[in-house]
Amino acid sequence: MESARREVDCTKPRTVEALKHGGPEHWSPKIIRLCSARMIVGMMAGTAIPMLLLFAGAYSGRSTYGALLTVSLFGLGYFTVWTGFSAFATFAQWALHTTAMLSPAMKTSSPRLAGVILLVVGMFN
Repeated sequence: MESARREVDCTKPRTVEALKHGGPEHWSPKIIRLCSARMIVGMMAGTAIPMLLLFAGAYSGRSTYGALLTVSLFGLGYFTVWTGFSAFATFAQWALHTTAMLSPAMKTSSPRLAGVILLVVGMFN
């Protein structure tokens, strides 16, 4: 049980070093996925909480019946979408590493790939 905890704990120095320098053969998608999900929740909580409070205020003006459930479902949906995005990003990073299109230092192997990533990120924004 202890070894399973150690494997997915992305705060341990051994895991962080493997992520920085080890390359894809030293880390698993489970570790990256957990770290990505923790980062997404940590970064999005600051913007999600005011948005949920605004939604709760708007919803409570209409009706008080089921307001807690509706706001909770809205928040769950918000975090589900961001967690799904995190899973997609993890899969994309894993695929790029596995096909040697991304180095362990997170540099792309070709200028064309860098251009495609830039265009996709630009379209996302």
